[in-house]
Amino acid sequence: QMGVSVTGDSYWHGKGSSLHADVVTQAYGAGTYMVTQMEDNAFGVAAMNADKLDRLIVVRDVVNYDQPYPTQTVLESLDASSGAFSMGMKNGFAVASKIINTLAGNWDAYGPSTPRNQ
Repeated sequence: QMGVSVTGDSYWHGKGSSLHADVVTQAYGAGTYMVTQMEDNAFGVAAMNADKLDRLIVVRDVVNYDQPYPTQTVLESLDASSGAFSMGMKNGFAVASKIINTLAGNWDAYGPSTPRNQ
């Protein structure tokens, strides 16, 4: 399922924070909030500073949850392992490797210009 990634300068966790993120994305017409992250923005800033933002692609795998299971407190959730790390890494690699192999295998077409949605 596709959705919006929300980030900020402060780490957040819990149902209230997730609800707030969803309200903000809806208010700006950005879509449905799905995931929080901070790392991708750093890559974006570095690409922007190098005038290469149009060449940046981010493949995101979600390995943690931003709110507890219904039976957990926020603190219990923060202390727990979600168990999704290994699966997320495998899925991220499976998707990203196909993208990289396609780009590298067709570099004559993709090297000089950015691929566009078709």
